[in-house]
Amino acid sequence: MFASNSTPCTDTDGQTCTMAGCDGQGVCDQTHVSNCQQCPNAFTGLNLGAASNFAILGLNGAHLIISEGATKIVGDVGAGPNNTGTLLKSTIVGQLFIDPTAKLDIHSDLTVTGGIVIQDLTQADADARAASMDAAGFTPTQTLGNINSSTTITGSGGLNVISIDSVNLVKQTLTISGSASDIFIFNVTGDYIFNGSQMVLSGGVTANHILWNFPTAGSDIQFFKPVAVAFGTFLAPQRGFIQDHGDLEGAAIAGGTLKFHSAALVNFCPQP
Repeated sequence: MFASNSTPCTDTDGQTCTMAGCDGQGVCDQTHVSNCQQCPNAFTGLNLGAASNFAILGLNGAHLIISEGATKIVGDVGAGPNNTGTLLKSTIVGQLFIDPTAKLDIHSDLTVTGGIVIQDLTQADADARAASMDAAGFTPTQTLGNINSSTTITGSGGLNVISIDSVNLVKQTLTISGSASDIFIFNVTGDYIFNGSQMVLSGGVTANHILWNFPTAGSDIQFFKPVAVAFGTFLAPQRGFIQDHGDLEGAAIAGGTLKFHSAALVNFCPQP
């Protein structure tokens, strides 16, 4: 059930690349960040398969909007099967992968440092959905109900599966405490509103050990205000993800509307 989500290969100069592969030209391509390194914020506690390579991934039928000049995505973006949407006035530090069935309005003021690739993303879609179902099937180790005020969640070492009814935090702090070996899978059934709030990682916990899983249909995940900070991969096959300002140290994979605007930052694969 648990596996690394990277696929190592060796380029012609002997360097090892650990994500999508090697550039085949003698060196690992340092422009295409996903081709050369395991992105530090890629979730490694559960095998997300081909979906693990993306900072943002729109699942089948998603509507993808990335807009406004200060919005920045550090990592690869995937517009999956039958995606629609608009990309403009923002920067993707990585590659933009577009499924052949997607129909996007891409403006000339969009910057994509690694270029645009047309690629079938049905496998990434299937892998994301399977991972969400797997995560939802784990037996909870903690049950927290509704989180409406500053809260500390403490791991017990190893896998922590935490069942949450809803999250609605306004200018509050959510602390995730544990060791570097702790893995946190949060299964959320209700609303998720993170308004001007901050996550804090304590004791060695890292973003690549945190999964926020939304296995059922529901309202869009809301993450907003400039001071908002969140960690982990948000996986919501039947929902949308809306980020207005804020800093997400991780990834967003969703099947509804994915909207990133007003200086939103998604930092999946930080530059060395």
